[in-house]
Amino acid sequence: MRIIKLVKFILACIAPGCVIYSISLFERYFAAGTPTPDALHAIAISNHGIYRYISESDSKNFELWIHISVLLTVIFLVAIGYGLIRAKYFRPR
Repeated sequence: MRIIKLVKFILACIAPGCVIYSISLFERYFAAGTPTPDALHAIAISNHGIYRYISESDSKNFELWIHISVLLTVIFLVAIGYGLIRAKYFRPR
């Protein structure tokens, strides 16, 4: 039980931070991107119909942080759901 509480607490702190960092990476890469593709900037990202082109290494870094954010958020939600179900159905009466 303590392990679940510890995991929920850690993920409660880390998951939103990863999401915020991913958003800031997108904004940074979008601002630094070029409006037309060239040899270095070939991967398109879109923000409300405006396209910018970023490098492949920037794209891989951004995708890595998105995957980490999604994974930690899913684990966090499952841990919260497990805690709620356990508290509702398995509490002493």
